[in-house]
Amino acid sequence: MCPAGQGPETGGRRRNMQRVEHEIWKRAEVARLLTLVEGERRYFQEILAALPVAVAVAGRDGMLRAANRAFRELFGLAAEEVAQADVSRLLPGSPVAEWIREVIETGATIDECELMAGGGEEARRFLLMLAPAPAWQKEQREEALLTVFELLPEEDSGAEEEEDSSPEEGAGRALREEDDERGG
Repeated sequence: MCPAGQGPETGGRRRNMQRVEHEIWKRAEVARLLTLVEGERRYFQEILAALPVAVAVAGRDGMLRAANRAFRELFGLAAEEVAQADVSRLLPGSPVAEWIREVIETGATIDECELMAGGGEEARRFLLMLAPAPAWQKEQREEALLTVFELLPEEDSGAEEEEDSSPEEGAGRALREEDDERGG
């Protein structure tokens, strides 16, 4: 028999206490790391939301997974409508849904692609960029990142003619207008 306090029971208790302390430390460290990750996730979500550029994430099926404020404003979507939004409806008559599938399947990007969506008076011109977006977790579906800029209608031909004039002609015209204003 071992002297009091030196037997296997004492060593076993000590190991059990060390295991308990290790488990407590481990849980605390995991909680701290999760808090850090959550904080970073929120930070990057806020950056994406604040971008003045229209950005969205779409799945292989063409349905939106997420969209920032600029994208929602461009297409007149409320935040709660994003999950039901389909790129085929947002950009009617365009092959964007097929391009999304292609980008996801091949991993290739589509840069600065100009397209017309809709028809008649409702037609809108866009500059679109697509890139594969990594899934948050392996089990999740693959996604594509869409960046969209609306191209404004071209200026009327009168404005273009003024821009085509030489700087000297422009300066001369400005001086003549000043003289006319002074009555001279």
